[in-house]
Amino acid sequence: MEGEEHFTESKKVDSHKKTLTFKEEAEIFRLPVEFVETDWDLIREAAMIKSQYPMAFADCFAAAVAQHTDALIMTGDPEFKLIEDQVKIQWINK
Repeated sequence: MEGEEHFTESKKVDSHKKTLTFKEEAEIFRLPVEFVETDWDLIREAAMIKSQYPMAFADCFAAAVAQHTDALIMTGDPEFKLIEDQVKIQWINK
């Protein structure tokens, strides 16, 4: 499936190996995951966060999506302490 992140590990499905996308995996396990379309506004917002904080761009993108959708970020990544006043965070102990 074009444009979707794929797991690198193989899963056994009907005695045939098949690589599942994250979306397929989420559906199988009924994970509470919502897929958000990427657009230039989100990319710009992530870039703005990146320009202000020494964070990985992927983390900046997660923060931009969380701001846009009023979502909760569940993480143990200490980089998010830099922006914990800007997004809702539930801290996970490692």
